[in-house]
Amino acid sequence: MTPSRWIALATARYFAQTLTELRSPSRRRAVVLARGVAMFLARQLTGSSLEQIGRYFGGRDHTTVMHGCGKTATLLKTDPAIRLAVEQLTQKWQTT
Repeated sequence: MTPSRWIALATARYFAQTLTELRSPSRRRAVVLARGVAMFLARQLTGSSLEQIGRYFGGRDHTTVMHGCGKTATLLKTDPAIRLAVEQLTQKWQTT
């Protein structure tokens, strides 16, 4: 299993979404939030480029990945639920 797939699956489960939804073009708030966290974690925890991450998450452009990662980084400072999600998913990644 590729690192991006593992992160996407773990994030989808955490946010009660499916992997298909995370990789889809959906713009529903819950999906966008989970996808942003997954892209942020893929960027932080793997050596994947923005292009590789974008390709995995439904063929998105690298600038879309940058935006999602930036939005998640901002939410980390203001939203305790997102901070907790990132901490727990990062911890899970480190123990596997």
